[in-house]
Amino acid sequence: MYGDQDWIKATTEGRLYEPIYKDFVFRSRLKFEQIMKTKNSKGIPRTEKFQMGGSRNMRGYNFEDVGPREMLKDKETDILTEFNIGGQFLTLVQIEIEHPLVKEAGLKWVLFYDAGNVYKEELDFDKFALRQDYGFGFRWFSPIGVLRFEFGYPIDPEEGQEGQQFHFDIGQLF
Repeated sequence: MYGDQDWIKATTEGRLYEPIYKDFVFRSRLKFEQIMKTKNSKGIPRTEKFQMGGSRNMRGYNFEDVGPREMLKDKETDILTEFNIGGQFLTLVQIEIEHPLVKEAGLKWVLFYDAGNVYKEELDFDKFALRQDYGFGFRWFSPIGVLRFEFGYPIDPEEGQEGQQFHFDIGQLF
């Protein structure tokens, strides 16, 4: 026996890279993920559920800012805190326009728009809502990999979510 967890996780993702004019490149990504309990499942751990926010998906939001939230009580202090419990269905769309800033140095600028959400159990079209953000950034294609410096701004953030985010990351986004 290798463990007592039992669930199914499915992912589908599409990407498009298209030169649009001279050195301008249009990049897009569409992603859907779902995790489902099986008949023998004891439940899905939070660490396996989906949350979004941060440099790899919803760049206008803090890490794990996007997803279903519940008020939970701290067992030591008895203080109620809103907590992202994670969801079982994720949808994400990312659109970028990229252009060289200093071609010889491998430096590029980018404009982006992200839209997506995480749903508690499944995609419910009656409660369908997308969180959105936009922003800009710089990418340096350095000898150690792509260094990404991005500034994201949420569109219509919910109460308690920060107004803007700066993210630094290493590696290609998509």
